Amino acid sequence: MAHAEAFNLAHRRIARRKQGPRTNRSPGTSRERFCCTDAFHRIPRATRVQQRTVASAENSDMVLGLNFDLLDQLSFYGAYHRHPVNKAIHLVFVPCIIWSALVWMAGYVPEAAEGVSLAGAFRAIGVPRFLASAAVPNLGALALIAYSAYYVALEPIAGTSWFVMCGLPMWLSASWFESAVGWDAAWRWALALHLLAWYAQLHPGHVVFEKCRPALLDSLAQSLVLAPLFVWMEVMFACGYRPGLRSDVDRRVKRAVEERERGGAKDD
Repeated sequence: MAHAEAFNLAHRRIARRKQGPRTNRSPGTSRERFCCTDAFHRIPRATRVQQRTVASAENSDMVLGLNFDLLDQLSFYGAYHRHPVNKAIHLVFVPCIIWSALVWMAGYVPEAAEGVSLAGAFRAIGVPRFLASAAVPNLGALALIAYSAYYVALEPIAGTSWFVMCGLPMWLSASWFESAVGWDAAWRWALALHLLAWYAQLHPGHVVFEKCRPALLDSLAQSLVLAPLFVWMEVMFACGYRPGLRSDVDRRVKRAVEERERGGAKDD
C-alpha cells in the first residue's frame, strides 16, 4: 500500500512538471495585490507624483497647458488664487485687462471685413444705438469668438452666460470708446488702464495678500485664457451654481498647494 501511494505521488509530480507553471491564479489574489502595493510604496513619492503628472499630460491632449477638462483648468488657476482679497482684485481688474486689450484690437479690422457693419443686427435685439453703431467685425470680435467658443466647450452654461453678460458688453463698449475718442487717445487710455490692472493683480494681489507667484509665470497662455472664466465661475459659485464642482475644485486646489509647499520645503 505504501509503495502504491508513493508511486501515485511521484506520478502526480511528473504530470505537474509536464503541464508547466500553474496559471489559474486570479490576477487579483491577495498575494499579488500585496506584492504590487509593496512595489508601489518602494517607489519614492516624488517619482510617483511625477509619473502621474506625465501620464495626465499625455492623456489630456494639452495645447499650451489648455485642454477641455473644466476641473483641471479651474484647479490650475485656483491654486494661485485662494486669498479672498486677491480674488476680489482679480474680479475687478481682469475685466479691465480684457477691455483695454479689446480697445487696442478695435482699431484693426480685417481687410475682408472692411465696410461690414453689424449695427442693424444689434439694434434689432435692443442694444442702444450708440453701442450698436460701433459693432464692426474687428480683431476684438475675433478674439471674443475664440474665447467664448473655448469657454462654451468647457462649460456650456458658464461660457454662454459669460459671452452674453461680460464678453459682448466689453467688446461693444471698447469698440465704441475707440471710435468715440479716436485711436490716438484710445490706445493711451487703454495702456494706462492695462498697466494699472496688472500692477493691482501682481503687487497687492499676489505679493501682499496671496504671497504666491502669479500663475502666468508657470503657464502664460493658460493664465491669459483662463482668467476671465475663472473670475466668472467665482461669481457663479457664489450664487450657488454647481456646488459639487466647487467642492471638487477646492479639494484639488488644496492638494496641489500642499504638494507645491512640500516641494518648496524640500528644495530649501
